[in-house]
Amino acid sequence: MQAIHDSVFSIRENVGLFHKKRKICNFTPRIRRVYRTEDESALLELEIQLGTSVHERVVRFEELASFDFESSFMGAICADDQGKPTQRLVVQYLRECLHENRAQQSAGLYITRGGWHEIAGTWCFVAGGTLLGQCGSNDVGLDPELKQRHLACGPEPLDTAESVEFLLRLFLQHSAVHIPTFAFTVVTALRSVLEQEGIPPVGVLYLDGPQGVGKTTVATDFCTLYDQSGRKADIFDASSSDSAILDALASARDRIVLLDDICNESDAADKRKRLALAAHSVRMAVNDTDRGRRRGWKTEQVRCRAGLVITGEFPLRSASELTRCIRIPIMSRMIGRSASDRMHASAALAGYLSWFAEHMTDERARLREEFDMFCRESAQRREERLQKSLWQLAWGFDSFLRFALEIRAIDSSCRDAMRELLDEILIDIFRETVALIEELWSADLRNLAEVIATGIAKRQLSVTRRRGCVCVPLQTLMMYLQAVSAGKICNERQVTAALRQQDLLCMDQTGKSTCKVQGQRMLRIYENKLKARKNHEFCN
Repeated sequence: MQAIHDSVFSIRENVGLFHKKRKICNFTPRIRRVYRTEDESALLELEIQLGTSVHERVVRFEELASFDFESSFMGAICADDQGKPTQRLVVQYLRECLHENRAQQSAGLYITRGGWHEIAGTWCFVAGGTLLGQCGSNDVGLDPELKQRHLACGPEPLDTAESVEFLLRLFLQHSAVHIPTFAFTVVTALRSVLEQEGIPPVGVLYLDGPQGVGKTTVATDFCTLYDQSGRKADIFDASSSDSAILDALASARDRIVLLDDICNESDAADKRKRLALAAHSVRMAVNDTDRGRRRGWKTEQVRCRAGLVITGEFPLRSASELTRCIRIPIMSRMIGRSASDRMHASAALAGYLSWFAEHMTDERARLREEFDMFCRESAQRREERLQKSLWQLAWGFDSFLRFALEIRAIDSSCRDAMRELLDEILIDIFRETVALIEELWSADLRNLAEVIATGIAKRQLSVTRRRGCVCVPLQTLMMYLQAVSAGKICNERQVTAALRQQDLLCMDQTGKSTCKVQGQRMLRIYENKLKARKNHEFCN
């Protein structure tokens, strides 16, 4: 028996811990390391030697007194020879160890979340069990669950420059899909940086198109780049629950969560559930508010820390959802894919994040300056939220191109060409999204007054003015409404009923809302009520 402290405790190798020569457990507990968390809580990394086996466990300091050794380690006995519980004495021994060695131990950082962390004045990106960037000299501990995830670069490391070059060549195939999709991955990996700069990060990428075009393949090849236990991580389908998606969005910090296959279903009720899940998920990912999440008997407040990619067979159904998303339609089958695409995308992202960690100060200064300039130039422009999201894609991809140029994977002419190509793609995305928003807005009968007023103001709807009313044949009005709503408004009864409900029709004493003008029967709509609903001067 060898005394290890100036106390009543001693240990005997392969036998156990003794208190005043009385055996109190059949294992030897040791404190291997003391850690601190980001919220400055203390953690103890325990080593339990039980016979010839050695086990490790990380325990919060305040939970040490209630830590159950016997249930945590198979075969452990925390009692003396008479069967009297000795948990309190084992904890007392560990506390003495901690007090005796505290002066010699410098607490390292224990990380439970992925993404960006500042350690001893330097930055690193925690990509599962891998630290990318310079981490300083401080010891860093990683949560076991976090260690299970890793970027899908393959068992053999790929050359970063070759992977970047391969990826950029691949982008030229289906560039309108590949480039903004990977740019979203880059921006999501910078999400914590954007939040620290006070920039609300873009939250959702929506890939829509018919069945079989390759939406899921694109999302997994360029977005969900982490593996866990031999499988792709952070992927959910449309049968998932709101709580499961919320948990993933709160936990997958600076990573992407994929909600796959919001598809058409013959069962109308099931289709409504899928649409509702997509709509709820969009708001979870974009709204910068805390949400309650159940943890046993407790409710904790969490918020979204991840990017969300959704694949679906149809566009989203409301303008508010479209402005919260970057929508990329895929109308034709994606071809030319190889099994190595995902590994090259993962290796390229890993190289970029290591480079960004080294250039953090310069890149953040550039980000702040260029975002402020963009805000000054784009103030009061249409769909400002969508414009800011697209700007972030452009900035993130431009930062990736600076990295590619520095490692000589491309030259300056290639960089400039890729920049111009992305700008063209983002302009098209903006125009198509705005056009879809206008269709949805025009098809909503609650906006009927504004739609009619806009048509009159733009001379798209020909009317006759008479006694404070604008007069228009119902057939002419329907042709205009069908044109601006892309055929979504086609029911005359619904239109006239909506006009009556909104008190827009002028009724005569007999209750008629029409009159004959130049031999043609027309609806009479109050001009002053249209003006009140639409703050726009009509053209004379």
